[in-house]
Amino acid sequence: MTKTPAHNLPVQPTPFLGRTGELRELEVLLGDANCRLLTLVGPGGAGKTRLSIEAARAAAAAFADGVHFVALQPVTSPELVVPAIADALKFSLRQAEEPKVQLFGHLAEKRLLLLLDNFEHLLAAADLLSDLLSAAPGAKIMVSSREALNLAEEWVVPVPGMRFPEEAGTERLEEYDAVRLFVERARRVKRDYSPEGDWGEIARVCQLVRGMPLGVELAAAWVKVLPARDIVAEIERSLDFLATSTRNVPERHRSMRAVFDESWRLLSDDERDVFKRLSVMRGPFGREAAASVAGATLTLLSELVDKSLLRPLPDGRYEVHELLRQYAYEKLEESPDDVAAARDRHCEHYAGFLESLTGDVYGRRQLEASAAVEAEMENVRAAWQWAVDQAKAVELGKAVRALTQCWQFKARYAEAAAALQRAADSLSRLELTLDSGLALAQVLVNSSWFALRLGRVVEAEAAARRSREVYQELKAATVPGFATEPLCALGIIATVTGDYDLAAELGEEARSVAEARGDPANLQLAYYVLARAAFLQGRHQEAKEYAERAYAITSESGERWFRAYCLIERGNVARALGDYAAASADFQASFAIREEFDDPEGMAVALSSLGEVLLPQGKHKEARERFQRALAIYLEIHDKGGLSAAHSGLARAALALDDHASAREQFREGLKVAAAIGHVPQILSLVTGTGELLLKAGDREAGLELLGLAMCYPATDHETKMWVERVLGAVDCPDADPAKAIAVLRATLSLPDDLGLSKLLAGAEAKAEEPEAAPAYPDGLTEREVDVLRLISQGKSNRAISGELFITENTVANHVKSILSKTQSGNRTEAAAYAIEKGLSQARPA
Repeated sequence: MTKTPAHNLPVQPTPFLGRTGELRELEVLLGDANCRLLTLVGPGGAGKTRLSIEAARAAAAAFADGVHFVALQPVTSPELVVPAIADALKFSLRQAEEPKVQLFGHLAEKRLLLLLDNFEHLLAAADLLSDLLSAAPGAKIMVSSREALNLAEEWVVPVPGMRFPEEAGTERLEEYDAVRLFVERARRVKRDYSPEGDWGEIARVCQLVRGMPLGVELAAAWVKVLPARDIVAEIERSLDFLATSTRNVPERHRSMRAVFDESWRLLSDDERDVFKRLSVMRGPFGREAAASVAGATLTLLSELVDKSLLRPLPDGRYEVHELLRQYAYEKLEESPDDVAAARDRHCEHYAGFLESLTGDVYGRRQLEASAAVEAEMENVRAAWQWAVDQAKAVELGKAVRALTQCWQFKARYAEAAAALQRAADSLSRLELTLDSGLALAQVLVNSSWFALRLGRVVEAEAAARRSREVYQELKAATVPGFATEPLCALGIIATVTGDYDLAAELGEEARSVAEARGDPANLQLAYYVLARAAFLQGRHQEAKEYAERAYAITSESGERWFRAYCLIERGNVARALGDYAAASADFQASFAIREEFDDPEGMAVALSSLGEVLLPQGKHKEARERFQRALAIYLEIHDKGGLSAAHSGLARAALALDDHASAREQFREGLKVAAAIGHVPQILSLVTGTGELLLKAGDREAGLELLGLAMCYPATDHETKMWVERVLGAVDCPDADPAKAIAVLRATLSLPDDLGLSKLLAGAEAKAEEPEAAPAYPDGLTEREVDVLRLISQGKSNRAISGELFITENTVANHVKSILSKTQSGNRTEAAAYAIEKGLSQARPA
């Protein structure tokens, strides 16, 4: 009969869960003849003891002389390690001979496994283990410790937290070890506990404690008195919440603070100072950042890794467990001056990091720059927030260009808009200096772009205007770089509000400024504005030329992300001209670029564009599939303009497939979104589609009302007008009665009354009442020249006129020169008199 090997492994009060991967690894190592000293290293509460006991229990059959657990927590001196091992082996030491010699003699012929638990405070005895292995060739030792032993024989196995869902919204949460542990422990204190409805909060608990078993167990114990959402809130509020009053839990495991206090006690003064300063880090960080922020040398980093306070990552960076970080930050907060100094250094480092990538985010290394910022995003966010809180204009100015571009790459519109608004509020409270002003101007113009993304058109225009005003007050040139020119933002806003003439003028202004300053990044965007305005006005050849010029600049600089937009505009022209193959090629190329960047908005734009090119080819089901994919993305990223366009595409695909009910639903949803954001051209496109729907349904009178409204409106783009003409065929376009047309629209689509369509489409009423073209101004003056002349008559300077009309002073000067020539005025005074005589000194009606 085979004798069962002896062991003294402690009986555990709760079942062991999970860790199958770690147990498998330990099984292999314990079976490896070359591995005789195996150290499980991890922070307190990581579950090293439970894991080592379970691994030892599974391996017991391989050791003829048993597995022996040695509890070293109560051992206070390295000299007492030998007696502690002897006691665990039930070996009596004699007083006449040295204890070490007696123990080694006893073990010399044994085949056993010693499990030495909690060795971190006895590192001075580490050499004893090396000597023991030499004296007892059949022995193996498994150690659990917060710090590695640093012996030549040692095989180190890090023990991190249990597997937990790191991303929000992860499915099948019950398959994660940490989640299972929470549920099992919760049911021990509340037998009827059901996780249904709590999965999100359970996942958040596991994230907050980073899967640390002790943290999970302490949190789960609170289920008997608190709902899961309150447990999450309490952990976020204070580390002290993670504690237990259970009587038979070892003192060192009664709270997370007790666990960390023990680790803190074992640190040197230098290690404590560095670890406190590292607590301002958020997420992983590299050696350079650790040195810059915390003064950490490689040696100190290595020592903190050995003590399980830092975890080295495969990419060479380091990570602090979140609960440990909270503990260290509390230590740092004992000196407020130390907190401010560390946060300042952290902010300065990451602002400098972003500034160093500014050139890359506009050039050939966009993907690499984006990946670098993504890897540091948690620290970048923390640095940005500190700069905002402390109104650090220099740091915000350094960070804003690269960070906003990386937000664009990943379509993080809501996050960006909120962060930029906070920064603008903070900087606006400062005295306007060159540093604060340039930072504010950049923050504002970027705030404008993201507000526009989210459909906040009025807010976007106000931010862009204020950005331009700041530059004018500073008498400073626009900071070079992509999308830093407020004129470009205002130009795109003008296309959204349907003022295509203004968009073209602003685009031309932006082009002139960028060329004069040698700013290719803004020049390419100015050409894009010009291309967009020309396309919407039906000037297709000009639109193509502008798009080609923008594309050429991106090719020269190696910039790829914005090139995708240029491809979309070029494809739009090809589609409008009937070259569907060329259009499809450009849209596919655009999609490929944005897919490479993992940019959802760019992929959605390309998908919608592909849907548009499939519709006129009669491929309606394929088009619908593209629009559906685009719609799903736009819903996720909250891009209102794109959302409205996708609904429009789906409606037109349904209409072509004679699915009138679906078309009606999509037109309704699209109009609700377009009206909410004030996207007038999109509203008119949807009005046209609804008119076609009514004609197909046999309601000719109502359909013609809507088509008449779309045709007469000044902001209707060229494509929509061509669409109206195709639908009407040989039928003359009827006069529009906006009020009646809007009533038809509401009735047809069951629209709520509060969409503000009457106000948004007020321009149609003005045109309907005055169907004839407005009389030409005297002496061949243009509308813009009349605007300038009116301001001249008010005694305003070129600079003041520039600010009010949002054009450059150079353009104002050109307008003044033309006005003087056309009115045969010798100077501004004579021109002002001319304005009064001709009735041009008052503002034009809105």
